[in-house]
Amino acid sequence: TTRLVGKLHFVQQGKSIGQELNFSDPNQRNLVAEVSRRVSEEFGNKATAVAKILAIDCGMKNNIIRYLVSRDVFVKVVPWDWDIEQEEFDGLFISNGPGNPDLVGKTIETLRRAL
Repeated sequence: TTRLVGKLHFVQQGKSIGQELNFSDPNQRNLVAEVSRRVSEEFGNKATAVAKILAIDCGMKNNIIRYLVSRDVFVKVVPWDWDIEQEEFDGLFISNGPGNPDLVGKTIETLRRAL
């Protein structure tokens, strides 16, 4: 069975409902690029860390960073399109993110090279 949970009623003075509403397909935009960090950031104490994690930010929640740091892990968070070849790390973390994965080819290629 289906139920009506809510109803959207759009009225604009002098126009019929739905006229001039422009909808865009979010799968056509690289949403990961929109939500990812623009520069790398480091968290925790590198000298005393039990592990060094490189995290690729594809829409990463800050609570993940807080959790890892609370476990004495050093975390370097980099943008989705970062070249990680020169990075030194014990573990690689790739966050999930919004949108169409076909649009993050640079991240996919980075992961191919890393693995």
